[in-house]
Formats: sequence, structure tokens, C-alpha cells
Amino acid sequence: VSTVKMGMESFLAGAKDCDYLIYDGVIGPISSMEDLTGKNEAFASFKAVQEENVYYLDKAMYQNANRIGTVVSDMHAMLTGDGERVYLRKLGETEECVDPVGCACD
Repeated sequence: VSTVKMGMESFLAGAKDCDYLIYDGVIGPISSMEDLTGKNEAFASFKAVQEENVYYLDKAMYQNANRIGTVVSDMHAMLTGDGERVYLRKLGETEECVDPVGCACD
């Protein structure tokens, strides 16, 4: 397992101009842009937030290592708008998680 330690200031500076933001559900649950910006006001200035391209990665994905292919498919659907997402939920959408094993989104 490889990890990279990054301070919040470095993350904010590097991610503010990204087209998409994927928020990891392990950090803590969020269900709206208000929840996200409540964690740190700086998120409000992010391009992805302003364009409403923020996705929540369901923490259920971590229950099985073999789900990474599904996450890659989810990212493809996120980027192209084509296909169903299982673990990535767009903030502001009310769709339910479609994981057949169970969902930890809510």
C-alpha cells in the first residue's frame, strides 16, 4: 500500500482548478455542496464545485478489493455521462446507490 501525505493547503492549491472532484466517503459523509463547503470554505472557490462536478465515493467500495474495476467504470460514466454509476454519486442527485451487495452511502 502506498500513501502520500499532503497538507490541506497543498491539496487546496493543487485541486482548485480541477474539472472534477471526488470526495472519499471514508473521510466522512456528505450529501450536498453545503456539506462540502461546510468542511472548508475554500471548496466554494473550486472549479468543480462551481460547475457542480463533485462526486462522492461510497465507502462500501472499500469492503472488497475486487471492486476497483467498477470504480473505473464509474469514473468513465462520470466523465462521459454514459452508463450507470455504482460507487460514485454526484452531489445534489437523489439517486440511490445501486451496489447489489449493499450501500453505505446513507
